[in-house]
Amino acid sequence: MFKRNLALILVGSLIFSLTLTPAASAQSKPEPEAVQLTRLKAKFAKFDTSKKPKIEVTLRDASKRSGHLSQIKDESIVLTEAKTGADTEIAFANIVDVKKRGMSIGAKIALIGVGMAILGTIIFFKTCGNPDVCG
Repeated sequence: MFKRNLALILVGSLIFSLTLTPAASAQSKPEPEAVQLTRLKAKFAKFDTSKKPKIEVTLRDASKRSGHLSQIKDESIVLTEAKTGADTEIAFANIVDVKKRGMSIGAKIALIGVGMAILGTIIFFKTCGNPDVCG
């Protein structure tokens, strides 16, 4: 009796899981390009164009462009190249990756912290003269 009930439960759960699998896989998944486009637009939305941030853009043909971000449009950006000063409009579809040039805020904070520690150590040893006396 127990084996029969167990077999019925297993067969029932197998049939139940097989009927739900096609419904779950039939849901539309976003295209990889659409996901990448959304990710890029979110990255560009973080930049403040009034401050003209320095960025480096990697294009689909593996070339890189760098300069100041002048404007963000619906389907493209306007990049003012640092060397020539020329405005270049680049479509989001041609962009693979974008990076902000320069040091990150975390790197700046770490650099300031290390500098302060070194300065504090120098001042401590200069004012004490002998670390055994001040200790």
